[in-house]
Amino acid sequence: MIGFKNIAAVVVTYNGDASLKKTLLALLEQVSFIIVVDNGSIDNTKSIVLSLGDSNKFRLIELSANMGLGYALNAGIRYAYASGYDWVLTMDQDSIICDGMIDAFISFIKENNEEVCLTPNLIIHGESINLTSGVVDLAITSGNLVYVPILDHVGWFNELLFIDSIDFDFCIRLKNAGYHVSRVGNALLKHELGDSHENIFILNKYYTKHSPLRRYYMLRNSFYIFEMHCIKNVRVATKLLIGNLLSMFLVLLFEEQRRKNSFYYVKGFFHYLSRRKGKYE
Repeated sequence: MIGFKNIAAVVVTYNGDASLKKTLLALLEQVSFIIVVDNGSIDNTKSIVLSLGDSNKFRLIELSANMGLGYALNAGIRYAYASGYDWVLTMDQDSIICDGMIDAFISFIKENNEEVCLTPNLIIHGESINLTSGVVDLAITSGNLVYVPILDHVGWFNELLFIDSIDFDFCIRLKNAGYHVSRVGNALLKHELGDSHENIFILNKYYTKHSPLRRYYMLRNSFYIFEMHCIKNVRVATKLLIGNLLSMFLVLLFEEQRRKNSFYYVKGFFHYLSRRKGKYE
């Protein structure tokens, strides 16, 4: 039976010292072990983790360079599983779990014992997205509770996507394998979705503020997701592609760095056509 001692958290970091300590302290209250996988940070990430003390509660895995989100997640989850944890909570460095989130997950699994992947209700800019529970098509990686043994059936996180759409690809593959993602309405996670920005767009739900380089991955990978999943999941794959294209038009219309964003969008499209994956060099 799942319980507090069966859950480890995997936190992927990259120059995240501004929010990392709050993230880790919140996790310490609710999970029994935390694996921090650092993607070659050059800030104070290592010292923050080590300053928290109890080595029986933490494991820091330092990568020599930024290997991407998929690689880091897989490394952390493999370590957790080898250490005896069947359930892993995947976390971003700037997400903070609210009181009782893990208890809400555990209660949900006890009532629905076939669940293999749970996602929380997100609180973004102080507002809850959805308080209802139920099956969802897609979920972001941060705050997801995953039953590790299914990964050998579903497949591990896609390392070739490097950063964006890794979570959506995993959700779709989960569905293709006969599973699903369930949102637990009373499991709450504070999450930062992109950089802060003014609410000026008519279609604001399609827009998040990111760096031009991040937009390269967003556009490039949306084409790969459509290509990989348009046959079995045409509705979801098409929705993701259209959402990214709409976001691109909003960026080119309203953001200040139009020229730089345009450059990375063009690169993303042509790198997709030339079959480039992984890290942008």
